[in-house]
Amino acid sequence: MLFLLVACNSKASGDAAWAVNYATVTPDAFGVSGHHVWVFFQDGWERKRTEDYHLCTLLQTVEGSLIDDLDGCEECVATYEIALTDVEHDCDDELVSSASYRGIEAFGVGDSAGDDAPYASAYQWSLSYDGEALESHGWAFDEAEDWGSATTDGWEEDGTYTLWPAYAWDLR
Repeated sequence: MLFLLVACNSKASGDAAWAVNYATVTPDAFGVSGHHVWVFFQDGWERKRTEDYHLCTLLQTVEGSLIDDLDGCEECVATYEIALTDVEHDCDDELVSSASYRGIEAFGVGDSAGDDAPYASAYQWSLSYDGEALESHGWAFDEAEDWGSATTDGWEEDGTYTLWPAYAWDLR
């Protein structure tokens, strides 16, 4: 009987092999605030990218202050020194105890998102783990773009933006 349960539920447990992080933020005159999410997947997700491989999720708050541009994003429309704080998770404590998941020190929102961007109005989203240089991570766009009704004209105070990744983190 145990064999049948394990065979039918082969994707329900395992180690994290992939992580994807994204955020929803609102800028104001002095900084940015919102939520940042880490989603963890088991090995095999890279082939099908379906929820069958979902392992767990870590929700964090984002609080940030405007700073001068960092290396790697000299034409950013906004750069923020940020702090991530865990809110809740359904992961094993051992997985989310890594400082890596709280180690992002800055976000940058660039001027050009490139041809692969999900929307023509999207900006480039960059991350920094050292607080000195930014590396491109994905796209920033008005969250209403997903419904075909963007409410902002550029990166504006009190707009709500999705910061979406262009790649996943390989944890293996």
